[in-house]
Amino acid sequence: MNIVRDKKDFIHSVISEDNADDWILARQLGECLVLLLTPDYLAGHFILCRACRHLGDLPRAREALARCRELIASRTPPPMEMEVVVPLVERESELLAQP
Repeated sequence: MNIVRDKKDFIHSVISEDNADDWILARQLGECLVLLLTPDYLAGHFILCRACRHLGDLPRAREALARCRELIASRTPPPMEMEVVVPLVERESELLAQP
């Protein structure tokens, strides 16, 4: 986590800009968030989905996207997640649907 903290605007570049300089680190961050810290953290699954797409692991990206959709359907995400992450989940779905 220190590596992520030391990279200026890293999380913003992953979530908002879809333009990280280290997608392996982004995948590791997503894994840490959902596997070790908070399994129901929507943003963590989204980070994992986006990183896996960029790394070419499309099955895992789709799995993380499905988990995002499950979380959205099963509960009301906090306002930040609703405003920021939920619309991005739909965009990610479109990107993953492309051949």
